[in-house]
Amino acid sequence: MYIYIMSCLYIDADNVSYKCIEDIFSHIKVEKLIVKKIYGDWSKPELKNWINIVIDYGLEPIQCFRIGKKQSTDIKLITDVTNDICSNNNINHIYLVSSDIDFTHLCQLIRQKSIYLTILSLQESVLKNYANEFININNEDKLLLKLVDIMGNNYVMTFSKF
Repeated sequence: MYIYIMSCLYIDADNVSYKCIEDIFSHIKVEKLIVKKIYGDWSKPELKNWINIVIDYGLEPIQCFRIGKKQSTDIKLITDVTNDICSNNNINHIYLVSSDIDFTHLCQLIRQKSIYLTILSLQESVLKNYANEFININNEDKLLLKLVDIMGNNYVMTFSKF
């Protein structure tokens, strides 16, 4: 008997750089995704670089206007994930792209439902204590490691290698 894996991807665009999209998708089994949502206040100029990525990767943009001083993005993302996992018993893997500790209780709910949770984050986060798998997608760290690797033990790099 074959059990089909159904995965969902939720991206907190307020908390993750658009520059990490290739790294994010390199860790995801795209063919298994049934939900690909990205959350943010799309009226904010700092999110404009996400627009082409949303289109190219087939993400569903979810508009979350900031209401007063409250960050409605987190609330909407938490509500959608909760609705999705409670209304579809076939979801067995969730990818959450964020480092925001506001998602701690959501992570606990996901784990209580026996759903595999992968968190992709730009930085170390307490969320790694709630995930089955925690992946650091910080490109700056990887660039530094690549430069050190290129330089070798001499700590000198020729311009042509750079």
